[in-house]
Order: sequence, then C-alpha cells, then structure tokens
Amino acid sequence: MSPAATRAPSLLTRFAFDRQGNLRGGRLLAITASIAMLVSLAAPVVVYLPSAVSPAAMTWWTVGIFLAIKLPLMAFFWWLLGTRDPDENALDETEAREMLIRLRQRSLTTARYTDAADRFEGLLAETRFVAAHAPPEARADAEALVTEIAERRDAAASGAALAG
Repeated sequence: MSPAATRAPSLLTRFAFDRQGNLRGGRLLAITASIAMLVSLAAPVVVYLPSAVSPAAMTWWTVGIFLAIKLPLMAFFWWLLGTRDPDENALDETEAREMLIRLRQRSLTTARYTDAADRFEGLLAETRFVAAHAPPEARADAEALVTEIAERRDAAASGAALAG
C-alpha cells in the first residue's frame, strides 16, 4: 500500500469534503461569501484612500490585497477542482437508479422532437456513462436501458423515414 493511501486527509480536505467524498456546499458557500465581503469592503477603501495617501502607498495596498486575498482564493479553488479524478466517477446505487429513472422518462418523450436523433444519442451517452460507473446492482439495469433507448431511437428513425 502506498504512503499516500494510508496518510490521513489534510485539514482542508476534511473541511471541504465529508467522509463519502461529497463537497460540503454550505461550508464552501460561507467561505466564498466571507471572501466576497472582504473584497467588497475593499471598494470603499479604494475610493476614499487615494485622497489621504500617496499613489505609491495605494499601489502597495492594491498589490497587498491581491496577494492576501485573490491568490489564496485562486489557489483554493484550483486545489478544489483538482481533488477529484474525473475518471473516478463512481456512483452509489441510489444515485445510479435515480439517473436511470430520469433517463428512461426522457427517452419516452424524446421521439416527438424534431432533433430526436441527437437527443437519443445524448441519452445513450449518458446511459452508457451510468452503466460504466454504476455499482454491480444497478449495472445490469443500466445496460438494459442502453438497449431500450437504442431500440426507441431505431423505431423513431424508421418512423421518421416512413413519414418523410
């Protein structure tokens, strides 16, 4: 086992993610709101400070604010975006089943649209994604839905060819 696998998660990771690896949206929203408040408080300083201090001091103030607020904020969001591996999108069974229900419902109404072929292709791509990332309990249902949507697509294409 690698040392990275046995290492305890960092304080920032524990703060931003729960035990299942889901983002803690409320906490991140609070951080973002606090930083936005700090940035908005800087606006009155920029408006009123030039009359009281020299342009050189104002330049240093601007650079200092950039280094103290913007760079850490950008680094935090860069870290946050990089913590998830896009190829490791494992779904839990409940989420996979909810997605399959939504995809089946959409596939039932897709044939009536003029761009049905494109919509069916999108539904097939989403359903294949679910099939690839679903747990074994839901994978068979996802693969069956891929076949079902492909049959609906073919039926809609042959119906459009007969009508057209």
